[in-house]
Amino acid sequence: MRWESGHHALVASVAPRGLSALVPIDAPRGRRRSVVRPRCMTTEDFIAWRNLALVPCIVAVLVFLAMVLCREWVKSDLREKMCEPIRIRWRPFAWRTNRLTCAFKVMYSDFEGRVHRGTCWTYWHRRSVTWDGDEIISPTHETVA
Repeated sequence: MRWESGHHALVASVAPRGLSALVPIDAPRGRRRSVVRPRCMTTEDFIAWRNLALVPCIVAVLVFLAMVLCREWVKSDLREKMCEPIRIRWRPFAWRTNRLTCAFKVMYSDFEGRVHRGTCWTYWHRRSVTWDGDEIISPTHETVA
């Protein structure tokens, strides 16, 4: 391809990564200069890339909200058993669970004041809480802080 630009004729050559370089025809072989112009992103391209970038963000927010809901299910299960939750920690890579479950390490106080530590999991889509490994770590519990 040839373009007349000012007083020099230019030849377009394809540079790596989709950039086009303009090389003057009348320059000596060793002294050719190339002017690199980046491709301009159109508005439609920008909107498409923005929408693609939003998909992982939306998925991450939904997973976070599901985890918070499961945590509230564990708290309400403890309160139904007349226990007071002290600490509930999410375990994203628990070995006994699968992709449909959400596991937690829980520390709570029972109605007699003893502090327990246990693990539990619940499914993302239903309110059942399954307890595993409950042990008493302190016979009394003075403060909740």
